[in-house]
Amino acid sequence: MAWMGQLIERCRQRFPETVAVIDGEREVTFAQLEDRTARLASALLARGIRKGDRVGILARNRLEVIESYFALGRIGAAFVPINHTSVQREMLDIVQRCRVSAVMGEADLLPMVAEAKTPLYAFEDREYAQWTETQERAALPNVEITDLMAILHTSATTGQSKGVMVDYRSLRSMATGFLADVAPEPGMVFFNCFQLCHGALVQPFIYMVRGATIVVQRGFTAQGCLEELERTRTTHLWVVPEMLKFIMRSRNLDSTDVSSLRQVAYAAAPLPLGLLREAHQKLRCGFRQIYGMTEGGGPMATLGPEEHAVALAPGAKPDLVVPAGRVICGTSMRICSESGDPLPPREIGEVCVRGDGVMLGYWENPAATSEVIRDGWLRTGDLGYLDEAGYAYLVGRLKEMIMRSGQQVFPVEVEKVLLEHPAIAEAGVVGIADPDWGETPVAFLVVKPGSAVTADEVNAFLVDRLASYKRPSRLEFVQELPRGMAGKLLRRVLKERAMERAMAEVGA
Repeated sequence: MAWMGQLIERCRQRFPETVAVIDGEREVTFAQLEDRTARLASALLARGIRKGDRVGILARNRLEVIESYFALGRIGAAFVPINHTSVQREMLDIVQRCRVSAVMGEADLLPMVAEAKTPLYAFEDREYAQWTETQERAALPNVEITDLMAILHTSATTGQSKGVMVDYRSLRSMATGFLADVAPEPGMVFFNCFQLCHGALVQPFIYMVRGATIVVQRGFTAQGCLEELERTRTTHLWVVPEMLKFIMRSRNLDSTDVSSLRQVAYAAAPLPLGLLREAHQKLRCGFRQIYGMTEGGGPMATLGPEEHAVALAPGAKPDLVVPAGRVICGTSMRICSESGDPLPPREIGEVCVRGDGVMLGYWENPAATSEVIRDGWLRTGDLGYLDEAGYAYLVGRLKEMIMRSGQQVFPVEVEKVLLEHPAIAEAGVVGIADPDWGETPVAFLVVKPGSAVTADEVNAFLVDRLASYKRPSRLEFVQELPRGMAGKLLRRVLKERAMERAMAEVGA
């Protein structure tokens, strides 16, 4: 029995009557979830799905997605989540490239991949209900800890997505390492606001090890989140900073009972200090930062509530630098030079990690795999440094670093200073080619509602806060910044816009 099977069996034994999943008005206990997933696994076996096969999952967040992951894990068939917000061409590419044996999902989405001529199974069909309720339980195959568990596709913020292969050992390593450091208390209700189709899906399964109830919603809205938070008595909220920002701006926040909330866990991007302090004031709970990536298996480092205290203390400086956290148990982290040599504390280089959680590689892409995994170390592409206490500080992405007249400019640093301006709500900085300087930074700014500011005022604000070579050569005010489904800033899109504008000015 592989780790997914062990997980659900353990939960059945230890927390049989605890609610495992809440999906709207539907609830299933761990005992029910174990039975439903065993029957579903038996039904899939009866329909020809075998150990080693790959099965696509195309759906919004719902109970059946979690059931399918467990069922496939119990027979050793790898699940291949497909982002429901992708265009049809991208969906078909994943189905065909991964050579899936079937696709399970929602009835309104499955026609998007019908062209692939693979069996389609809709969650809404009566057949699926029979599989989970009345299918006779059969003997399940032996699944090894090193078998392929999933192919998770990257968010493609810099180009075409790649399939990240992870085995059951990866999930086990992430769970045991994270829980060893975090030791969450019993009685957790974990509201998962991330989509269950990329690397962030690891977190709900980790908390399930401790018997946590997982709350899912079809899609995120601030109002819907607040309603479910109150209704389910959520204790732990799992969001990206953009989601938290929308929650803070919701007119329903003041009338929502958030007293059950113990902790907000956030990932995908740093949490601006202003937003952190506002959320702490209004939600009155702890905060946990999780630094991770799909290729790393999920959470690689974490910063706990007690470690946020400095940033939340009265009189804390607005330019305080908050670390991403310290590496979780069982994972090693170091900062490397361009040649791969480890760097001493406080020297900036590429963040590299090693451990059982790291991916097996990219699906049928050995060239791309060899670029990022060298001597067992995963090169994350993140730039940062470690201090003497082991805290990791991130300064940007390696490919996003701007080289202006031979001097390094990190977009995250510039954005952080821009966000100190009282009228600026969001900032995105990218570098574009410049005939005089090699590269130059360009900033895109979103102004807070009810505020007004000019480019001259922003430039004057930056004079005493940033060295001249770090200051943007152009400021552009926009209504919103482009972001991916996980809330990450799409710098590629901003860079294209900046370059188009620059080309137009040259042509003029």
